[in-house]
Amino acid sequence: MNVVIIGDVSVQGLVTGRKGLFDIAGRTTLREAASVIAGARATVANDSAPLHISALQGVPTVGIFGPTVKEFGFGPIGRRARIVEVSDLACRPCSDHGSTVCPMGHFQCMMDISITNVVSALRDIEVLDVKGTES
Repeated sequence: MNVVIIGDVSVQGLVTGRKGLFDIAGRTTLREAASVIAGARATVANDSAPLHISALQGVPTVGIFGPTVKEFGFGPIGRRARIVEVSDLACRPCSDHGSTVCPMGHFQCMMDISITNVVSALRDIEVLDVKGTES
């Protein structure tokens, strides 16, 4: 499976050395990023514009919610949209729009989300089969 990383220049180069990885962060307009998303098999994103663009285009979507919560009304929509979050933290939500700094100093809302959680959500929306390969 190929993975395309989109976003602004601040995320450029954060993931490297993986086969099938294409980092175009900081190199696209919003319209171009939306086009990449439209052609995707699935989108995995934090609570951000790419997440919502994906859901609006009907692309299977997994939203990762850390400092923010779906109860704010900004969760992805559709039959093939899921949210992955750590829901039992007393400090959540700590922000209306997310933050790069955790006010509690631990960022558990993001650190406690595992790849297993994300893979499970992708299976649930029928993007991956039980073995973790494309279905």
